[in-house]
Amino acid sequence: MPPLREELILDEAQAMLAESDNPEISMRALAKRLNVTPMALYRYFRNRDDLLAAVAGRIASKLEFPSRDIPPAQRAVMIAESFHEVLVNNPFMIGLIPTGRAISSTGLAIPRHLIECAQDAGLSDQRAFLFYRSMFSAILGQATFTVARLEHGADMPRLVTSNATEESNSRFKELSERWTEHDENCCSADVFTLIAQQLGSS
Repeated sequence: MPPLREELILDEAQAMLAESDNPEISMRALAKRLNVTPMALYRYFRNRDDLLAAVAGRIASKLEFPSRDIPPAQRAVMIAESFHEVLVNNPFMIGLIPTGRAISSTGLAIPRHLIECAQDAGLSDQRAFLFYRSMFSAILGQATFTVARLEHGADMPRLVTSNATEESNSRFKELSERWTEHDENCCSADVFTLIAQQLGSS
């Protein structure tokens, strides 16, 4: 086992998270994998949350943000697609982010860039925040669907047309009969583009 260092700890922690797709991690189990005492880890990280934030920050640091010269709506979609790809490649992040333990100066770059897109489009600070929250939620949701499709493929449950009850209006019934087609034609970029339309074409 090579000498203990921060990068080695982060590598092993990320591997553990990837293996379980679970946002939890045991410092004791991590120490055992590294063949060190749990106390040795605390020389590098104050606690488990500090370690999780460092793992998330390292992953987020690989994101490349588009130039601010690009129109806000287009820029927002590019950011969303890039972040979506990161989440799909690191599924445990989908569960980690809502816990608030993925917050780091690097991780905050994503909200900042999305809010800047909205501000550059002329939205007020409150509406800029609402735009960020809407887009961020959509990214997490789409990443969840994408990962599920990759993991389960044809085994994914489909809407049963008969579930469109008599109370449903006729247009929904018509749509439900083509649910699978609509689902297959709905890519993440389409969802992000629809949300980004709030920013107009400026």
